[in-house]
Formats: sequence, C-alpha cells, structure tokens
Amino acid sequence: GEIFGFYVIAKQYFNRYRLPVMHTETNIWEPNAVHWLKKQWANLYRLKKDGVPVVGFTWYSLIDQVDWDTA
Repeated sequence: GEIFGFYVIAKQYFNRYRLPVMHTETNIWEPNAVHWLKKQWANLYRLKKDGVPVVGFTWYSLIDQVDWDTA
C-alpha cells in the first residue's frame, strides 16, 4: 500500500548501490503531520528490519518555521 512507498524506492536504491540510507527533510502541514510521521517511521523501521543499514532519520523541521525569505 501507499504507506510503504518510500520503502520500495529506498530498498531498490540499497539493492543497487549497497550504501546506507538516511531519511531526511520530511514534513507535512498539520493536521496530517502525525499521520505522515508514523508512515515515514514505518518505512524506515521496515527497511532496518529487512537488513538495510539505516544511519539516520530527520524530521524536518521538528517545529513549524517560516520560509527563509520571510522571517
């Protein structure tokens, strides 16, 4: 299903290049942020469980922020 979209691409990447994976800069606006985070975490958890070396996960940004040009 759609919850494992990142999993499929990251697994293909690992199978091809045999390099570690780090999931970075992912976020979505409220009210879907918690659901999105759970989906991203599920993908990384499954990758790690399947033997892919996961070296990091960044929830960007942990708190909401304004654009760089609007301060």
